[in-house]
Amino acid sequence: MKKIVLVLLFIITYSFTNTLEDGKLAYDNNDYIKAFKIYEELASNGNANAQYALGMMHQNGDGVIQDYKNAVYWYEKAAIQGILEAQYMLYYIYSFGSYGHVQEDKKKSMKWLIEAAENGHPKAQYNLGSYYKMGSNITQDYDKAYEWLKKAANQGLKDAQFELEQLYKMDEYSRDAIRKSFESNEKAANQGDKKAQNAIGYNYYNGINVMKDYEKAFYWYEKAANQGNIGAQFNIGEMYYKGQGVQRNYIKAFKWYKMAASQGHKDAQDKLKNTSNDNFEWILETANQGLPESQNLLGTMYLKGKEVNKDYEKAFYWFTESAKGGSDQALYNIGNMYYHGYGIKQDYIKAFEYYRKAASHGNKDAQNEIRNIDYKSFNWHERAANQGLPESQNILGVMYLQGNMVNQDYGKAFELFEKASIKGEAYASLNLGLMYLGGKGTNKDTKKAIKYFKKACDGGIKEACEYFSIVW
Repeated sequence: MKKIVLVLLFIITYSFTNTLEDGKLAYDNNDYIKAFKIYEELASNGNANAQYALGMMHQNGDGVIQDYKNAVYWYEKAAIQGILEAQYMLYYIYSFGSYGHVQEDKKKSMKWLIEAAENGHPKAQYNLGSYYKMGSNITQDYDKAYEWLKKAANQGLKDAQFELEQLYKMDEYSRDAIRKSFESNEKAANQGDKKAQNAIGYNYYNGINVMKDYEKAFYWYEKAANQGNIGAQFNIGEMYYKGQGVQRNYIKAFKWYKMAASQGHKDAQDKLKNTSNDNFEWILETANQGLPESQNLLGTMYLKGKEVNKDYEKAFYWFTESAKGGSDQALYNIGNMYYHGYGIKQDYIKAFEYYRKAASHGNKDAQNEIRNIDYKSFNWHERAANQGLPESQNILGVMYLQGNMVNQDYGKAFELFEKASIKGEAYASLNLGLMYLGGKGTNKDTKKAIKYFKKACDGGIKEACEYFSIVW
């Protein structure tokens, strides 16, 4: 928070050894400890200006450990005695909760704002006028907005002068139109119109023509969202994300963002992208709540050491959790970990198994990986074949059969096809049939060829079915 400038209005004078002037002189000379002691003595004896100064020093942490609760204590004592700056500071602190140091309290905030405004504080008058104009924390009232903005403007506050000019432009017809629009939407909303329900939610959320009320805003947004209103779905996501009018819940926020995004809502799409990539709090919270997308993202962060220390064990854990939830990208990532041996024993069979699972769910990265592996990496398939992977045994067999990246060897090809066929690899059965039919790597045997064509055909290989019908 920006450091508060010490303002002293010498209203009450006391005959103490130390005076307000002494305290201010010490403060201006950055002798905060001395200033604090002087103000503390004066404040304890009821000096309102010293009480305000003491509150300010507690708030800034000047000459004392920063303590907002003590700041509020002394501000309230000064405010009761009519110190405007103290009243205004109480409004500010209670309005925002001083970033968690003091609990937010809208009632107390408005109490002190009105008090300061009525006593002539220009910024308080401006803020009160703005609240009346927008209907924020108070029922919208253009006449009262005009009244308070004019008072602030007459004291030379430029922001108030600008707001007042904007209010001048909003004639009675415009104000009445806003009011009638709200009444019309309210009637339609109660009759089940989803657009009107979303509009009423917007009114309550922003305090337009009504007092701002997040719970009522959520109520109407939810009604509209459940009827398929895309804007309302995004708005519900926002409220769950921020914890406005409802308990914060990232899982539900993600649900509604995703629902709106899937229907083309640009803000929802951007929100998903931004929160998923940049908000570690979001990712961690939703991962712990069981969201597969976030679990995969968290795994990736641990794998790459992004925003966290690199940890393969944690990466594998979160990828596994995400895969359980149905994430095809997590399946692909587990495949990568097995393929490269990241934090675990390198295992080509398991790598291929996870690539295949991910590919079967439409994962393009996994599909490309399988295509890249097929017929391009002899070493990969040799290792995987030796580990008993039937897909690799068949592919390695084709390599030996064609002399691709290895010397042509029909005998080795036949041996590999036979091993893969036993394990149910349909393409290997087709290849065995062709070798028996042509007498390559083995004696020519039409009956055995038919047998393996039939086996491959039953395994779903259309080409094998055609060979079977021809030879049979």
